[in-house]
Amino acid sequence: MASLRDTVKDYQDELRDGIAWVAFWKQGRSWNAEYFHLDMDDTLYPEDRSRLEEIKAPTPPPLS
Repeated sequence: MASLRDTVKDYQDELRDGIAWVAFWKQGRSWNAEYFHLDMDDTLYPEDRSRLEEIKAPTPPPLS
């Protein structure tokens, strides 16, 4: 079971550097995260946009 603190630690470099957007979500008692990079025109890639929709959905997303 991953705590939010441990999950944030795993992504702290990306968060500090501002090189990625990080999505955090809770699944059961565990926290999960995934990072996303922006396209050259500061938009999300289509596959990343789809993945964010999966994470946002009311059913738990599959872990990558």
